[in-house]
Amino acid sequence: MRKHAIRSAGRTKLTRKMVETPMSAVQLARLISEAGKRIDPAIIRRHIKDGAPADKRGRLRLARYAAWLAGQVDKRRTPAK
Repeated sequence: MRKHAIRSAGRTKLTRKMVETPMSAVQLARLISEAGKRIDPAIIRRHIKDGAPADKRGRLRLARYAAWLAGQVDKRRTPAK
């Protein structure tokens, strides 16, 4: 298993370690931006305040953050009863 990101055509391919390692808002924003979608760390910090699954130090794991984001999209699409 490789522990470092592999670059292909200027983009970062994710490794298992990258998905499982808690990252700060800045680190996560940099990773997402390298993948092709520019995001500001302030947006991630706002998501943490809104309930994104962060640890006590305010760090997120990519997989859990992605699942939380998907849930937020689903909540917006589902009409309130």
